[in-house]
Amino acid sequence: MDILQWSGIHPAVWYGAGVCLLIYLYGKWRLRALSNAGIPGPPPTIFLGNLKQMAKHGIVNRHRRHLKTYGKVYGQYLGALPHIFVHDLDIVKEVFLKNFHNFINRMSLFQSLNMNPYPVDMALLFVRDGTWSRLRKMTTPAFTGAKLKHMCGHINTASESLASNLVEAAEHTDATCVKEYFIAFALDTIARTAFGIELDSQKDLSDPFVVNSTKLFSDGFVNSKCLMLSAMFPSLKRLLKLCGVYTFSSSVVNFYRETAERIVVQRRRRPEERKTDFLQLLIDAEDSTADKGAKCLSPEEIYAQCVLFFGAGFETVSTSLQFMSYVLATHPTVQKKLIEAIDSQIGDEEPTYDNIQRIEYLEHFIRETLRLYPPVPLAARETASTVEIKGYTFPKGSVVVAPTLEIHRDPEYFDQPDSFIPERWKETVNPISWLPFGYGPRQCIAMRLAMVEMKIGLIHVLRRVEFVRLPDTPEVMEFDPQAYGRLAPEEPIKLKFKLRRDRPNKTTV
Repeated sequence: MDILQWSGIHPAVWYGAGVCLLIYLYGKWRLRALSNAGIPGPPPTIFLGNLKQMAKHGIVNRHRRHLKTYGKVYGQYLGALPHIFVHDLDIVKEVFLKNFHNFINRMSLFQSLNMNPYPVDMALLFVRDGTWSRLRKMTTPAFTGAKLKHMCGHINTASESLASNLVEAAEHTDATCVKEYFIAFALDTIARTAFGIELDSQKDLSDPFVVNSTKLFSDGFVNSKCLMLSAMFPSLKRLLKLCGVYTFSSSVVNFYRETAERIVVQRRRRPEERKTDFLQLLIDAEDSTADKGAKCLSPEEIYAQCVLFFGAGFETVSTSLQFMSYVLATHPTVQKKLIEAIDSQIGDEEPTYDNIQRIEYLEHFIRETLRLYPPVPLAARETASTVEIKGYTFPKGSVVVAPTLEIHRDPEYFDQPDSFIPERWKETVNPISWLPFGYGPRQCIAMRLAMVEMKIGLIHVLRRVEFVRLPDTPEVMEFDPQAYGRLAPEEPIKLKFKLRRDRPNKTTV
């Protein structure tokens, strides 16, 4: 105390300086994992990590530059959480498949922040370890080929409505925001296949499903500053949740949960009202498991899967179809070839799970679109224990990220990587180099359903209309840097629809 008084500076100033120094040292100490492991990367800022750069430039847009600067393995910090980005396919395969037991848990921006409201945190995408294994085993039968065949009727109905809406737009408008139509199609399809509810989202914008789904991926997200705050100071997560701050709007989540709950109660009271939808399959899985005396799905787990199925399904499918329409409009030769393939392979047959497999060029077209424009541009896993792979040390608790978009566009894995060449899929392609649905045991469970949905939707549409670019349609697609965890165009895609004159365009719904 005498020394402090002798210095002529008030003791409170010294104490304040000491506290600031301790806070600074603590902040630096939290950012030691990557350097200790010998992982190179851009220098982080205390507490923020690399969040500021990510928010400014977007997670996706920075990878190509980092790849050139730091090589195929480099690190960044999301707040204090170390992320290791891996472009080496041998390491990716080790993480996602061979050494899966050490990387069993998914990780994403929202999972690492753990700001999901109840019961979303019980959904298959977010649960961990043994809980994930149990849920995956019980939900997988809902996506077998036999089950998907039964869902094709729902998809055809929604696809006919989509095609009719595009015909109407072709007759009355010169420029249309295409995603609005694909969102409506995806909503109608998911409502039917998940809940057995018939919608016409394009015609009835006031329907509660339409209203809540729009909120889910717009104002349904919390303020980015809140996300950044919880990343900087993980101990604040509990307080933020108590204040009602979540990744998704709790009112939207509650709407889907209450809808699922109401339908479950109704179907248990009236077994004759059972339907071939996702919710019914979960109910059946719960009942069959209970009969065997095993641990069954809880009602909350059923509701959580429905919320996830609806939210994840409509956004990824509508985004993918949006990019496909852009590709068709900017590549008229590809569009002509695809139309000819559809006409020659199935003609006027109603698309089914079996006959759409005959259209090989349609499969190649979708694969190539998802290569250039994967709706989820990153796939990530959490490291359960420190492990060394190919000379790199991955510390316990770090997040290993496969930057899907950049892997898809790496000239080492694809010739002319920025060019749209569906024919490349005639040849054998390393499966780990194509990751729009992830890879390994935690690959997207609904991958086959999404592919069937996009194929049937495109078949109905291309039987009746063609996509035409506008004078201001961009030659090269730019991505929105603020689309957290999603790939989205910087500006909405607007195109013109043109009626196919070689086929009658009767209005059918």
